[in-house]
Amino acid sequence: MIKMIIKMNQDKILRDGDYTIDQVNSTIDRIFAEKGMEKKEVDGRVEFCGHERTTDFAYFGKIMTGLKKQSWFIDNADTWLLCSNDDTDDPLVYNEEDLLKHYKLTRA
Repeated sequence: MIKMIIKMNQDKILRDGDYTIDQVNSTIDRIFAEKGMEKKEVDGRVEFCGHERTTDFAYFGKIMTGLKKQSWFIDNADTWLLCSNDDTDDPLVYNEEDLLKHYKLTRA
């Protein structure tokens, strides 16, 4: 299974005033909903989960490609992880890739 975990910095969004928290959250929700991803709120973060469809990996790749180019997202995200358990025997154990760290480094 593949999933993406996102936590936005609500204090920064409010302080900067360029967008509302509702605008940011609804945009993110819409992006994932268009691809049929399930949304769960866990420990103050949002998890968008695939459904073990053959298209899930491609959909997450397309979403990553789009979000990494959006300054409103990169500049306001605290957490952005891509998680997969395809290489583990335990369905509760995920390998995590820190996308925020990766894309912030490549933009510098």
